[in-house]
Amino acid sequence: MKFHHNNAPAHTARKTKDYIKQSGLELIDHPPYSPDLAPCDFWLFPTIKRHLKGRRFDSETELSAAFLDTIDLIPESRYSRLFDMWLERCQRCIDANGEYFEHLK
Repeated sequence: MKFHHNNAPAHTARKTKDYIKQSGLELIDHPPYSPDLAPCDFWLFPTIKRHLKGRRFDSETELSAAFLDTIDLIPESRYSRLFDMWLERCQRCIDANGEYFEHLK
């Protein structure tokens, strides 16, 4: 199984690297200056933020429940489209030889 994430410190920590190696996952390289290639960054986190914007939570448990409810509301077809969007972004990065580019939708 292949696994993709960006180069955030938590993702490059020794424990994370050890886990990935032990689990048999194949890590897909991530260009160092391309944070918008990570699906969580360009789609999932903004989607959750829009849904939870303006709401107040009295506890971590309440926030966690709202987060999970938001995830459950996302239809499976959206995740399929997300994968297509990720592939399109990866291709744009390849076409630009890993260089910086703008104007992704």
